Amino acid sequence: MGAMNKPPDNGGFPASEAGRGMVSPLLALGAVLVLFCLYAPFILGVKDYANGDLNGGYNRSFNVSVNGGAAQNFAFPVVASGNWNKVGGVTVPLTGFTQGGTNTIRFVADGYHPAPDLDWIEIMPGQGWTAEAESGSLTGAARTYGCAGTCSAGTRIAYIDPNSTVTMRNLKASTAGSHSVVVYYTNGEAAARSLRVQVNGGPSILFSGAFKPTGDWVNIGSVTLTLPGFTAGTANTIVFSADWNFQAPDLDFIEIN
Repeated sequence: MGAMNKPPDNGGFPASEAGRGMVSPLLALGAVLVLFCLYAPFILGVKDYANGDLNGGYNRSFNVSVNGGAAQNFAFPVVASGNWNKVGGVTVPLTGFTQGGTNTIRFVADGYHPAPDLDWIEIMPGQGWTAEAESGSLTGAARTYGCAGTCSAGTRIAYIDPNSTVTMRNLKASTAGSHSVVVYYTNGEAAARSLRVQVNGGPSILFSGAFKPTGDWVNIGSVTLTLPGFTAGTANTIVFSADWNFQAPDLDFIEIN
């Protein structure tokens, strides 16, 4: 998710009063920011934050908790070294929300690393069919890898090479044809990564460079792919594999819309 220079739209919640700029006292270790909202979301997008640390490889961090639950630690990569006016965004999966009531999200500096400045967040309810990557069958070097506190079920699929596949079956689509599929992944390298994706035995489509760096292998990112070949119902299969010319990201889960 790139920098977004706009105010919150529907679903956006400012972290500071309108016109007052970003919240920066969170740079102090142990500082707390509590946000209240009336939704029960599936995904939280910290749409605008700033990290202008002069060390370009220095992530800043928050512990984030929902409704008093266990905190999850998330790293926020440098957006522009030395520039605290340039904003970036990350997408993080959070659990512990309640339906139909007031939910509370708490941001706390983790006591070990300074926190970024925080501008606003966006609540993104999951509307589609979701499935964990680790629910699929694996071939080759692909295997589950621990990712407690950030990945949606505490694990992700790593080491997807050209001889490996991740096959996810019994996936639901509302209609036949093409659908948007949100892929949640990690990429701790400095360069974008790529995947081949195949639906129901159709063509294997290469999404070259679609999986941008997430700053760390435990930071979750997302990308929306348009995939053809679905059938209506729950008999759909998606196969993920690496291309011989490109490295693949690690996979957390998918959402079919």
